[in-house]
Amino acid sequence: MKINMTANIKLSLLAFASVFMLSACNEQSEPTQQQDEQELSSDEQSSEAGSSAGEQGTEMTGADDQQEQQVTEQELAEKRQQIRDIIRPPRASDITQCKLVGLGSRPCGGPERYVIYSTETTDETKLLPAVEEYNRMHKILNEQQGQISICEMLPEPNIALNSGMCMPGAELH
Repeated sequence: MKINMTANIKLSLLAFASVFMLSACNEQSEPTQQQDEQELSSDEQSSEAGSSAGEQGTEMTGADDQQEQQVTEQELAEKRQQIRDIIRPPRASDITQCKLVGLGSRPCGGPERYVIYSTETTDETKLLPAVEEYNRMHKILNEQQGQISICEMLPEPNIALNSGMCMPGAELH
């Protein structure tokens, strides 16, 4: 039993360290990936059975897409929380269950960070539309605030499966 607890602690620390490695430059108002994962870790420890948060994304069609919708930081934070509620700890029995999604929108294009998740524990039919909506909202907010960037693209990390957990893998040279 003690060995099993030690292994769980090591896995948690390894997952936490992998999230730290994925962190990218963020605006001050944005929580870091490390903070996101700390919240996710505390959710896992409380053995929550599921999430009751609304997980439908808003869709715009036709000419409405071209109109600039006003987005507040509060709305963006609520959508980010919705995504956190959808993503479960990235446990997997096979590497093909480990996936990556770009989250956020840099002013020059590309995601602010990447999030690793597992299709074994996370419902992609809820996650992907929520991420798409979040990215759209984030892009609008960047435009509203006149955000600028160094225009450096964040490289997509490799994914590895280690002791049943999806995590960043070693870089290929």
